[in-house]
Amino acid sequence: TQSGANWVSDMAMRDPGCEIAIIAPTYQGVRERCFEGKSGILNVLRDNYPGEFDERRGYNKNNMKLSLANGSAIQGYSAEQTEAVRGSNLTYAWLEEVGSFGDDQYKLYTEVLLPALRIKRRDGGEPRMIITTTPRPNKLIRHLLKQCERRPDKFHLTRAFTTEANWLSNDAVE
Repeated sequence: TQSGANWVSDMAMRDPGCEIAIIAPTYQGVRERCFEGKSGILNVLRDNYPGEFDERRGYNKNNMKLSLANGSAIQGYSAEQTEAVRGSNLTYAWLEEVGSFGDDQYKLYTEVLLPALRIKRRDGGEPRMIITTTPRPNKLIRHLLKQCERRPDKFHLTRAFTTEANWLSNDAVE
């Protein structure tokens, strides 16, 4: 989650006026982890970009939308409502906890999100996505792992191990 929040915040600040989708398994997950959690976007923006964001005016928790002074917009979605992303004009997306997505949500990625990622970056590059998860071999994760093998020019896999998470308690690591 921390990696996703850092990446989204950086993309929003580097690419003024961009639109970013955050999709987690539930709306509660988007709000509590991705936006408001200890390692969420609101804290990342406060810590890394002081003065760039007014939480009182720029964050609508009911609509799961965060608007930055530079024109960038970050919109939260629930994977439970697959069609809600349809029609968006996105430059970036963050899929959080894909291991929790059901196999029926595979089409969220293939039929809804990929077509919505269609607006080029400010530097002229192609749209980008980050996926963060604790692994569980569902249909989407299996598909993504195959894409990493087949298309290393377009897909990059980074793995982290629990023992590397120095912020976890010893009991959690054990």
